[in-house]
Amino acid sequence: VFEQRTVAALAEVAVFDDITDRKKAEEALRTAYESLGAKANELQQYTRKIKLLGEMGHMLQACLTVDEAYTVISQAAQQLFAGEQGALCVLSESQAVVEPVSTWGQSQVTQVFGPDECWALRRGRTHSVPDTRDGLICKHLTRPLPGAYICVQLMAQGKTLGILHLSQPEPTRLNQAKQQLVVTMAEHAALALSNLRHYETLRNQSNRDPLTNLFNRRCME
Repeated sequence: VFEQRTVAALAEVAVFDDITDRKKAEEALRTAYESLGAKANELQQYTRKIKLLGEMGHMLQACLTVDEAYTVISQAAQQLFAGEQGALCVLSESQAVVEPVSTWGQSQVTQVFGPDECWALRRGRTHSVPDTRDGLICKHLTRPLPGAYICVQLMAQGKTLGILHLSQPEPTRLNQAKQQLVVTMAEHAALALSNLRHYETLRNQSNRDPLTNLFNRRCME
């Protein structure tokens, strides 16, 4: 009788261990499945944003004026970075002041500021602050400060054109993929704006007399 009870107890322990192992395996499988689903969704979102970035590039190629380009960049930024605030700021011809030409969300960039008030322009490279409570803060931001922000220098053909600014209400560190997306967008915007400025300059030179600045025969024709 004692041996029978011992065997039965061992059998119950074996069954219990088997069920426990099975539950652990099912839990591990469920966790792996959820992780895979999250990564697949993240990849899908990233692919969508790359497509939007490509569409922005095509739209910029069709723009005839810088004002049209400002609108295209602003609309693309709102789609790429939904729920975030930002601004496209350009340097004046004299390189003395920087002015936001397009904003989205509750942008916290001042209306006019000097190039030395932005760390991205001073350093000549991207300036990212994951937590504005601790870091080098650009002076062109209004109070209260956003939780985190990034400023990317707009540069094309060796000339600085301005910055692309993006901010978030809560402190957060941009992952590498998102930061690269912001940088790529800034590169597209800078190249388009540089080309349009050259186009407008050449068009003006072809239509006006260089001495008197009056319209010439080409313009009349």
